[in-house]
Order: sequence, then structure tokens, then C-alpha cells
Amino acid sequence: AAASSDAAWNKDEVPVGDTSVVCFQYKLEGDLCKELVKRVPAFVYCLVADENVFALFGEKFVEKFNETGKTLHVKIVSSGETTKDRKVKEEIEDFMLSKKMNRDSCCIALGGGVCGDLTGYVASTFMRGVPFVQIPTTLLAMVDASVGGKTAVNTPMGKNLIGAFHQPTVVFMDMGFLDGFSRRDPVRAEREFRAGIAEIIKTGAIWDLSLFEVCEQKVELIQSREHSILNEIVRRSVAIKAEVVTLDPKEGGLRAILNWGHTIGHAVEGLCGMADYSDGLLHGECVAIGMVLESNLARALGLMHPSAVGRVIRCIQAYKLPTKIPEQLHIDKIMAKMMGDKKNTGGKLKCVLLDRIGHCYEPKASMVDAEIVRMVCSPNITPIPSGPLSGVVRVPGSKSVSNRVLPLAALGNGECRIKGLLTSDDTQRCQEALTQLHPNGEVAFEWEDNGAVLRVSGSGGKLRVPKQELYLGNSGTSARFLTGISTVAVGDGSIVVTGNKRMKERPIKDMVEALVAHGCDIKYLEGEGCPPIQIAAKGLPAGTIKMSGKISSQYISGVLLAAPMAQGEVTLQLLEDKAISEPYIDMTIGMMKDFGVNVTKPQPNAYAIPCGGYKNPPVFEVEADASAATYPLAIAAITGGKITCQAVGKGSVQGDAQFCHLLAKMGCTIEQDDSQTTVQGPAAGSLQGLGDIDMESMTDAFMTAAVLAAVATGTTRIHGVANQRVKECNRIQVMVEELTKCGVTTSELEDGIQIEGAGGVDKLKGAVIHCYDDHRIAMSFGVLGCLLPGLIITEKECVEKTYPEYWDHLRMHLNAKLASANSHPEEVRAEGAPTHCILIGMRGAGKTTMGRELARRMKREFVDLDEMFVAEKGMQIIDFVNANGWPAFRELEAELLSRTLKDKTVGIVLACGGGIVETDACRQALQKAGKQGHVVLHMQRDINEIEAYLTSDPSRPKLPEAPSVAWKRREPLYLQCCTHEFLILNPEGSGDMGHEQLHTLVQRAVAGTPMAILQDTVTISLTFSDMRQALSDIADIEKGADVLEFRVDLLSDYSVNNARAQYTLLRQAATLPVIWTVRSKAQGGAFTGSEQEMFELLSLGVRMGAEFVDLEGNWSGAAKGGLLKKKGMSRIIASYHDFTDKYYSTAEISKIFKDLQNGGQSDIVKVAIKTPKPSQLAEMEYAVQTFMAQYKTPAVGLCMGAAGKLSRVINRYLTFSTHPAMPGKAAPGQMFAEEVRRLKLELGQLPSRQEFFLFGSPIAKSASPAMHNAAFQACGLDEWTYGRCETEDIKVAMETINAEAFGGGSVTIPLKEEVLPRMDMLTDAARRIGAVNTITVKRAADGSRVLVGDNTDWVAIHRLVEERVAMRRLRTGKSQRALLVGAGGTAKAAIYALSKVKGIEKPVLIFNRTTARAEALAPEFGAQVVTDLGALGDIGVIVSTIPPDGHTVIPDALLANKPIMLDASYMPGGAPLSNRATAAGCDLLVGPHMLFEQATYQSERWVGLRAKRAVMAEAIAKHFGATSNLDQVLAHELRSAR
Repeated sequence: AAASSDAAWNKDEVPVGDTSVVCFQYKLEGDLCKELVKRVPAFVYCLVADENVFALFGEKFVEKFNETGKTLHVKIVSSGETTKDRKVKEEIEDFMLSKKMNRDSCCIALGGGVCGDLTGYVASTFMRGVPFVQIPTTLLAMVDASVGGKTAVNTPMGKNLIGAFHQPTVVFMDMGFLDGFSRRDPVRAEREFRAGIAEIIKTGAIWDLSLFEVCEQKVELIQSREHSILNEIVRRSVAIKAEVVTLDPKEGGLRAILNWGHTIGHAVEGLCGMADYSDGLLHGECVAIGMVLESNLARALGLMHPSAVGRVIRCIQAYKLPTKIPEQLHIDKIMAKMMGDKKNTGGKLKCVLLDRIGHCYEPKASMVDAEIVRMVCSPNITPIPSGPLSGVVRVPGSKSVSNRVLPLAALGNGECRIKGLLTSDDTQRCQEALTQLHPNGEVAFEWEDNGAVLRVSGSGGKLRVPKQELYLGNSGTSARFLTGISTVAVGDGSIVVTGNKRMKERPIKDMVEALVAHGCDIKYLEGEGCPPIQIAAKGLPAGTIKMSGKISSQYISGVLLAAPMAQGEVTLQLLEDKAISEPYIDMTIGMMKDFGVNVTKPQPNAYAIPCGGYKNPPVFEVEADASAATYPLAIAAITGGKITCQAVGKGSVQGDAQFCHLLAKMGCTIEQDDSQTTVQGPAAGSLQGLGDIDMESMTDAFMTAAVLAAVATGTTRIHGVANQRVKECNRIQVMVEELTKCGVTTSELEDGIQIEGAGGVDKLKGAVIHCYDDHRIAMSFGVLGCLLPGLIITEKECVEKTYPEYWDHLRMHLNAKLASANSHPEEVRAEGAPTHCILIGMRGAGKTTMGRELARRMKREFVDLDEMFVAEKGMQIIDFVNANGWPAFRELEAELLSRTLKDKTVGIVLACGGGIVETDACRQALQKAGKQGHVVLHMQRDINEIEAYLTSDPSRPKLPEAPSVAWKRREPLYLQCCTHEFLILNPEGSGDMGHEQLHTLVQRAVAGTPMAILQDTVTISLTFSDMRQALSDIADIEKGADVLEFRVDLLSDYSVNNARAQYTLLRQAATLPVIWTVRSKAQGGAFTGSEQEMFELLSLGVRMGAEFVDLEGNWSGAAKGGLLKKKGMSRIIASYHDFTDKYYSTAEISKIFKDLQNGGQSDIVKVAIKTPKPSQLAEMEYAVQTFMAQYKTPAVGLCMGAAGKLSRVINRYLTFSTHPAMPGKAAPGQMFAEEVRRLKLELGQLPSRQEFFLFGSPIAKSASPAMHNAAFQACGLDEWTYGRCETEDIKVAMETINAEAFGGGSVTIPLKEEVLPRMDMLTDAARRIGAVNTITVKRAADGSRVLVGDNTDWVAIHRLVEERVAMRRLRTGKSQRALLVGAGGTAKAAIYALSKVKGIEKPVLIFNRTTARAEALAPEFGAQVVTDLGALGDIGVIVSTIPPDGHTVIPDALLANKPIMLDASYMPGGAPLSNRATAAGCDLLVGPHMLFEQATYQSERWVGLRAKRAVMAEAIAKHFGATSNLDQVLAHELRSAR
């Protein structure tokens, strides 16, 4: 088939089927418009273009078209993917109809793929079909969307789901359009250009090897946008697509191959999208990622040779296209997106698969197991132990041999065919650099035999100065070899050798110093002793080079390889008697001999190299990599299996081929001949330690030996591998760290590592292994994972460096079980590991006092690090410091911290010393703990208070410096280390309130579960300049609200310190979740600071534990990304506000919503705009609904101003409202929360029918049904009912609760505690009291029911008592002592309520006839037990929760002072205690009054309106009758009713 496309591509016109043609010879500046009219005659024409394209080419097009004399109407649409919408299609059609266009019309699409798809679909349906013309202006549109006739619009359900096949009559290709975009917006144009190149690479890869090779070999020419080369590759690509479309015009099967890369690419695009040109991904970029991963998939299925996969990846990388899924996209979301495609069913996915470049495995999409796709896409992998593993495998070609043969062949005379070459990142970097050193094409690399053979045409050593620097990534071998080789070049200028960040840390000093001393001109461009380096092209002088060989043998090999092309004979003299890693030097010398150069050794430490260059052998076969072979052989050893590695035998030139003999010492049986090695391992867990072993001759294999030693019996000490500290990472240090995570006892030696074998894996544990982008770390732990369960290996793709098919070989040839791992590459705790709470902060901040109480409440061990130190050392810290100095103390402190975190198997509360952040070691330990999910909490207190506190006690040890001085130094260090912050305000006066706040924050942080996003929620925006103004009104403000918005920017001082203090004040009074908002002036707020100041405040909101944090979309991608990455348990609301009178179309609003997703990391998106005219509401609502249907992300769409109030009523999430207590509205058009709720009811926004119940027994006499049904009727909720479900069986209750019509309920004994664990969410009160008596049903974002459990007993007690305490305090000026009588279930709610009442002295007193029960309850709430009521003095508040028959325990003397008396027993009109209290003149409150307050609060939560108190008071009074005396208790409410 490719032959016919070859014939077509070099013509000016390419036919597509029988009805369409692509023309290349016409230009906009020339006769394009005249030719258009000639080829597609019509009475009238309609040009459709987006605003960006029209600004560039519109006027010129109209000018040229007018020369034809034909009528042209122009419709300009918005740019971007959101324009491809049914509503925009309708707008275009209405426009055409308004211009009286009919069947004698033609549509013209001038623009990219969006414009072409949209215009084509309009043409396909307008007047039942009119012709249309495509004029693509982007490279991607030229080679993709414009050819084939597929037209469509997007829907909320997905992309391109509504459309038609409608071929353009003609497509005009003019490369000049690409230049226009480059001039206007070069950054955007460059990305779109590369996206188009991705499509061309795709076309070559599926159909035409020669087209792929053009893209592969002419990168610079293509990127320069030279029109002749662009014309060639575009024509070839179009010809291929035209042929495929002609053979399969309506996607019968063959046409599906054009979707190679799209199965995964579309999923990425759907999640990441075209957010913008800094953060989002274009369609072609997503397809590039898809092509890489689907190539890897073909390799994983055994279809595609690794060398071919490598070529695809490197070709894509050459155009700076992305090759990896963005880190923020979770594998679960990607798989869900792919599986959501209707074509994918039964655990299978449809993917186009290649079996070689230029050819598909099947002429259609193939069905592939979803789990294989998941494994390929996941960044991490976990081996699953499955017993002995056996098989036969041939590992890739030797990395060491491959890295040497490439420069030898490239510099030699003649051709050389290299067989078995390792195709990896390293060899590709080397190949690219060698090509650059021959800028005139003197050396050529061509693949033959489907990638099995590389044909190299050598240059004879004619090196030149390249046009670009030699970028070698992290390939240290290539860097050392090419440094030596580059000294040979002669010419004008210099050569720069550089690489990635890690490369710039790798040493090259000994080699450079030796060459400089020999006469070469080499300079360091950044750090001394490491790349990048600059080498002057002066040639390599003859003579003796003196060099140290103690760091790396690669220095020696680099000079040896270059020496035959020097200006005369060279002698290399080592400064040591012996070089390190001599086998690798011997390998270099042996291979130089194969290429015609004989190196001699006049002395044991000297090498004589003749001058004259290399002569290429016709064929060179690379033996298999012995280092790579150590991994499968080690798998046999560790699992007890039998594995054979082919092409690695005893005749190998590689030192690592001797690794099998080391395995024999560990208890394995080995067989080795010249061509292969077989290992039979002993039973799993039976390996023996090696004792002392020197691995200098096989240094790269020491990590493989180390993981085996970890499960062996006995100690292993590996020596001779000191050079491994300067490889891709510090391998010795990393092996110690990662093995320690697994529970292995290990330590560093001067030249190696010591490992205490565990004798199997029973004493070890799974862990997340950080590979530091080092292939050998990943593969070594892959071996360990075949025996040790729970091992997650991150950065699995780093094996591409030397063994790309490593994971595939384990699965296919050795039958290992592998699974994708969901964790992100950063450190996470192993499953089941404890979550510690680590308290840091200044001495005197309250870490110990607050920490002990926190530990008690959480039922955890409290550990004070300073106390541990004193206990272990037997001396006070100050004495130790005086004797040994602060550095010695800090070193031991760091060791103690790490040991404590590691050894504690159950979560603890750990208080650290104030100076814990003073050393790097401790800071790193704390930061690591934070990344692993532990809570690192910075306890803060005003530094002046701390200073006064610490200096007030003369018995305290003298401080070495003033606390304020230490604070200035430590404050930024605390910030570096903490995950959360907590501010202690007024430590002496806050009492239980501070403990309660801290407990709530830490519980949420430990759970790590963000706040559920619920539907039909109302937010009240707090606009106070100082939260102290709000404290007395918070309880009233919260009525009918679900969330509070804390407007930081409206504070009189929005500095970090004041924001922290103001938020703490709010949290002390509020019970609802909080949105932390800092609204900038540009978005209608008051914040005028810098971006840095903004994100300091937003980050503070995250650390303070705000449930929601508002993130404006107008800030930089880097700043937003940093916050999103560390959002923790806070939900991010990405917002956009415009207070101008601009009118927004649906497409524009949709694009804003999509941009605000931030690559899927935002939890909620919000757009608030002014309402210049009523139709803006319809645009907004349509955009909201279509966006949520497509992306499943909750969206808030608000139209501000009086005309936009309806948008607040129909909004589903977090409707932002105000309250009469506010000093002002946060935004124009904000309504009172009460108004919003009422209008929702009137407009039917709430369910028309709901059933509420009272659960428990006995409940026959309960007044709750009477009150709630009366309230429902008064609110107009005629079909809302409240009934009784009398039962003691929780299963019976749950049947009713789980019914669809259930809207909420009340719970009484004996079910209050049983129902608690069956709730989806709990309020802090319910969690703290340990009982649920109120259930509310909410809806999650996905529509599922959410059962919210609350405890409202405490609310009723709090409301009743606090009002009366406040009046007494006003009258007397004194706080009141409070006494709780009883220790049952209601007592918990009572003491919780009393602890929150302002004006009550702490601690609350508690009495119970069974003292033990009181003693059990008191510590939980910081109360004090009393045993003799007669001995108490003046008591201002008494709450009795005991049955009526026990009221005699309260003596008359306590009633004589006329306290506030709450008798919680439900005996209206006659409880003995009530009668006694009345007689004594007490301020009496009774159980029914408490029931009433509880019911009114429940009504507010269920209905969302202020409770109908008067109606409910009448109902309860009527229920209990005239004898109940409730007429007196509820007199005020009843007067209102009457």
C-alpha cells in the first residue's frame, strides 16, 4: 500500500476518494481564492474563522476573495476547543440563515482542527448538506483534521460524539500560514508546530518507514521550518492518510490505524486538556505521549523490538515533545477515562499496535487486557511474590561494549554492521553526539533488519566543531568518552559537553586536569570539577599524559579511545600502581584491537597507543550485557528457581560475567559454558551471607549482591565499590537508605556496604523505593520484590537506560507477576504503617502541655524527645551540652528522632525540642516524615508571650540567647519542615477550646481525608475587618449555612501573622467548615500584594487546615502548581471573577471552567461574572451543566448583580451568600442565605417528597413528630413527613435510613452509639461525644447519598445555658462555676456544651453516685470530679442528666443560691428536681425545653430556613398538654405564635 502513497506524495494534488482533493500549489497571497471559487462554484460563501486566525489572515483573505466578485459572509467565533459545541454550531447556522443563504452556498473553514470540524459539521447539515472547503492554518490541521471528512462537535459526554462524514471538496495547503503564527505568538506557534510533527511521525510509524526516517534524520531542517522539507513531509503524510481514507471511508476497520497513540493520548487529553499554553497539553502533545506508551505496550506484548521502540521515543524527544503522562494525573483516572470509551468492554481496551516501524500488527485496532495497559502507563510497579521463578532469557547487548563500539565505528574507516547493540538512552545520546561531531554528514547511522543491525559509515576520525552543545543527559560513560574524543577535533570554536542536573554533579576533574596539563584547552562552565565543560578544537598533542585512575576507569578508556587520532603517538601514564576496575580498561583495549589499534603496556600502569586511526571490521557482534544478566540470575537465587541467561558465558570480556561464582558462594548451583550461564537457587530464604567480599572487578553488580545479602543468613561486607558513590546517584548511600526502609540492618563502609542478613523476609517489610532515576537501583529492588511482598518501585521507566525490556522479560520469560502501583513518586508510608503527630515549635509554645492532652484524647502514647534524651543519657541536656557542646547534642538529637519515628509501630504524639530544626539532618528527617504522610505540626504562640513566660521563672536554666533572637532564625526553618500549623491564643484562658481545636485539626490531618463536596450547600461570606466583631454573631450566622468563607483580604491587616490569629479566633467560635479566600484586587477583592505574598497566605490556609482554599486562576502556572501539589487535606476551589460588564458566551465560560481544572487537580471550579443582560444567566447555566456532565468536576457559576440573583438560587455548590450581621456584601447581588433557601424551596430545587423519622425505643410519647410536621407545613413542604420507627434493632433502623425517600432523622436510646459507625460523615461534636442523635442526608458531587451524623443534644444545652450565663455575667461581672450531675450518655453532650459556654469557669465539676463513671468521663473533657456536693460553695449553673428518681442527691443548699438549673429529664410538669428548683427560685430549664431547642436546630439543618419556633412551640405545648407547664417555659415563643 505504501508504494501508491509514495507515488502520490510528490504531486501538487492528492485525491482523497472520489470527491475530495488536497492542493499544495496555491497560496493566499496568490491565486488561492480564485482557484477556490473555480473549483467550488456557489452563489454565496460563508467564511468561518476563529478570532486569532482572523486577526492574522482575515483581512488579506477578504481582500483576495473580493477580487473574485463573489459574495462572502464572515462569521468569527471564539478560539479554543470549547468552541466545538452544539450551541456555536447553532449560532453559525442562524447567522447563515439570517444572510438568506441557501443550498447554493459553500462553507469555508479557515483555521485549525476545531474550526475545520465545526464548519464541516455545519456544512453537512445546512440545507441537508452544502459543499465546504478546508484551509488549514496549523500543521496539525494540515496533516490530520483537514483530511478524511470526519466532522463533529463535542458534548458533555465526550469529544466528537455528534458529527458526520462530510468530505471537503478541496483542501488548500499553504505553508505560509505557519509563518504567520510564528511572528504573532512564537511560543504558541512552536508548540502547535511540534504537535503537528507528532502527527507526521505517527503516520510514518504506522505506514511508511521512509517518512519516519525523514523525521528521524532531518530534525534540524524540519524545526527550521524550511518550506521545501515541510512540503515534502506534509504531502507524504497527507498522501498516506488519503490512501487509508479512500480504502476505508467510514471507519470500517483499517482507518482505525490512524488512531495509533490515541487510546492513551485521548485519556490524557481529556484529563489534562488545553488548559492554556503554559500548563495544558495540546492534542498532538497528548498523542505523542500516547505513541510512546503504546510503543512500550507493543514491546510488553512481545510484538515490537526494543530498538524500534527506542527509535520512536527518541524521534519524539528530538522535537521536544512530551513522552510521559503528567505527574498530577493519577493512573486510576487515566484508566477510568479509557475504560469509559464505549469501544472498550470486558476488561479489554482497543489499541493500535505496531510490530515494526512502518507497519501495524493488525490492519485495525487490537483488543488488549486493560491490566497490561495500566502497567505500562503507571509510573511505578510492584512485583508480587509467586514462588520459584524459572525461564530462559537473553538480556540486551552489553552497555559497556555498546558505549565503546559506537565511537570506534563512527571514527573508523569504512562500514561496520553492529549486531546486538543495546538500544538505550545512553547509546542514543552517544549516537546523537557523534552525529553532531560530524556536522557535514561524515558519519552515518542506519538501522537494518527491523532494528536488529545498525550500519555505521565511519568518518575516519574527521571530527568538526558541532553547531550545538553535546547534551548527554545522565550518561556518565558517554560524557567521559566524548570528552577524550572531543580533544581530537581541529577547527574554529569549541565543543561543550553537558547533561542534566545529576550529570553536572558527576566528577570529571582528574581527566580534565590531566588533559589540560598535556596541552588541551578545557574550561569548566559551571561548578569546578564537573560538566559542563568547554573544549577548544586544537587537537590532541602527542606525548605522555599523566592521569589518576583511582576514581573511574572511564577516564582511562576515554583517553585510550581518543589517542589513535592524536597528533602523534601517546603514552598514558597512571599516577597509581593500579587502576580501578581494570576489567573495563582491558575491554577497551581488546575492542580497539578489533578495530585495528594495538595498545601495549610498557609498564603495569602505562599504556602506549600508536597513531593512525581505526579500521572498521565488516561486522561486530555485541555480547549480552553481563551486568544486566545479574538480575535474572539473582531472581533464580532469591526465589529458588532455575534461570538461564543466553549470550553471557565464561568467555565474556565483561567482569560482571563472574557474578555467578558469587552466587555459588551463597548456596546456588551454577552451570556456565562459553555462551550461557544457568543458576539454580536454593529454597527461598536459604541463601548464605558472603562475609567479606571484594567486588572491585564487578562494581556495577554490587547492588544485586546487596539485595540478596539482605535476605541471606549472616553478615555480608562488600568492599571495593567506592566509585559507586559518583554514579547516577550515590549508590552506596541510596542502598543503605532504601534497604533500611525494608527493615534491613545496614550501614556504609569506607569502600562499600555492610548488610546484616535477615534470613528470609519474615522480619522485613514492604516499602516505597525511591530510585533516584538510577536503572540499577530499580532493577536490584525488582529482584528483591520477587520475594518481599509490598515493595513499590518508583520511576520504573529509568530501566530504559540499559535494559528497556527488563519488566517485560520478568513477566514474559520468567513468569513473574507484576502489578501497577498507584503511589506517586514522592515518599509515602508503607500500607498499614502508623501515622505519627510530630510537634515542633519554640520552647514555651505549649508542645508538651498541649501534646499530652492531645495524646490522651487520641488514646496515643505521648513521647517527649528531650525527656527521652535525658533518660537515655542519664543527665540533663544542659549538662550534656556543657560537657560536649551543642553540635554533639544536635547530632544525637537527629539520631534519636529518626530512630523514634522508625521504631514506633503505633502512631504517637511526639514533642520535639525547640531547636530540632537547627540541623540539616533533623530538617531532612522532618521533611521526609511530612512526605510520608506524618503530621508535622508547628505549634505557635506569640513570641513576646513566650519570652515573658520563659524569663519569668528564675529557677529555669539560663537561656543561651533571647527567645526572640532564636525565633528570628528558626521561623523560616519551622516553615520548611511543617505540614500544619496551630496557633495558641491566650493559653491560660482558652481552656478546653484550644485543646478541642487542636484535637480536631490533628484528627483530620491523620485521617488525610478531604472534606466531602456536597450538593445544595450555602456559604456565608464573612466580611468583617476583625473577627472579634463576629464572635457574638457566629452562632446565628451559621443557622441555615453549610460553610463559612473567611475573607482574608477584607481584614484590616492581611499579613500572615494577623491572618493566622484571625483564623484561630474564627475557629474557636465556628462549627462549620471554612473556605480560606484571599481575593485579589484584579478579581474584585482587596488584596494588592505580590504573587509571592498571595501564595504565602494561601499556603498558610492549607497548613492551618482550612477545609477549602480559594485559588484564583490568574496566577502563574508554577505558583499554582506548587500549591496544588501541597494542598493536603484542603479542597482547592479554582476561581475566576470579572466585575466588568463584559458579556461572556457559553464557549468562553466553558473555556474558563476548563482552564480552572489545572490539569484535573482542582476540586471545585468557580466562575463569577457581572450580568450585563438577562441572557447571561442562560449562557452561564448551560456552560455549568455541560461542563459538569463532561468533566464530573463540581462547578459554581454565579452571575453578579441584581439581574443575576437567579444564578445563586439554581447554583448547586457552595452558593455564596450574606447575612444581616455582615458589615457589607462580599460581591454585588449576594442574597441572604435565608432568601436563597426559601427561593430554592419555591422553585422546586429541593426534593418535593422526603420522609423523616425518629429512631429508638420507647418513643411512642415523643413530641418530635408533632413539632417537625408542624414546621414542614408552615414552610409549605406538604409532602415532607416525620414519623416514628420504634425499634431497638439497628438493622431495622438502617433499612429505613437507606430508603431513597429518607431525608433525615432523630436518634434516641438505645441506637445513638450503634448508628455512629454507619454514617458517611460525622460532625466534630458527634465524633467527640461518641453518639449521633441527628441524621441529615446530603448528596455528593456524583449524586450519591451521604449520611451526615451530628449530635444536637449539646447544641440545645449550649443555647439554653449560654444566653442565661451571659445575662448573669452582665449583671454580676463574674464567671459562673458549673456542676454536671450524672455520667451517662447525655452527660457527655452536657459537658461538651458546658466546655464551650463563655463565662463558665474551667474546669467544669462533675458528680455521679458511681464515682468511677465520673472519673472515667472527666479526663476526656478536662473536668474535675467531686464526691461531696455538700462541700461545694457557690455554683452558678447545674445541669442534671440523671433520672427523676435520683434527684435527691442534689442538696437544697446548692439550690439556695438560685443557680441556672437545667433538669434534662423528660417529665414536663412534675419532676421532683424541677419542683424543688422552682420553689427555690432557680432559673429553671427542663427537658422538654431542651427537646424544643434541639428540634429547632434540626429543622434549620434539614430545611435550611430559620426554624418556625412559634409554630413548633405551639405543637410541643399542645402535645404535652396544659399540665406540663410548658406554657410558662415557652411563653415568649407562644406569644409570637399567637
